[in-house]
Amino acid sequence: MKGLYAAAIQDLAAKRTLAYSIKTSLLSVDVISKSPGLERKIMSGGIEIITDENQGKSLILFHKEKVYLWESSKGALNGLDNLDVFENFPDQADQELGRRMIDGRAVEGFRVVKGKSDRQAQTDVWVDPVSRQLVMVDRDVIIEGITSHILEIRNIRINESLDDSLFDLIPPADYKLTTGKLGIFGLIAPEK
Repeated sequence: MKGLYAAAIQDLAAKRTLAYSIKTSLLSVDVISKSPGLERKIMSGGIEIITDENQGKSLILFHKEKVYLWESSKGALNGLDNLDVFENFPDQADQELGRRMIDGRAVEGFRVVKGKSDRQAQTDVWVDPVSRQLVMVDRDVIIEGITSHILEIRNIRINESLDDSLFDLIPPADYKLTTGKLGIFGLIAPEK
């Protein structure tokens, strides 16, 4: 069964597009990405971040306030880059967890005790044995020496067709430019 884990991780590494949903105790995020360098994050609380690494910038939309701001693609996440959860999987799992049902599907589980990141504590990866696709990822992290359950990832889709227009850096016509900053819960110090 460990070959099943390796196959799913190899598919993930070779991805052209990736879509998934993240749920944490603080927020929910729907993410789509397309190689090379395009990403769109729709966050609970009405925040949307569209990033084009090729242009080196991100458009951040605050839907409740109907404002937007521009940031460099590296600065746009302001600490939220920890949500890039698929970058640190080792080639092999440490433990097999057996079979369970998730959303009506029989899946096989694997545990990675320590990933490639020092902050990653434990990750459970659930794979559909028929399609060999990831179904769910449950990750704990180490923050200030304390292990904490941090996120659950579901609705994982690899290599589905994504139109480039989903990543256009064009703010809606009825939104205004602001000089505020992005915080994990919304806009900080908006322009009056």
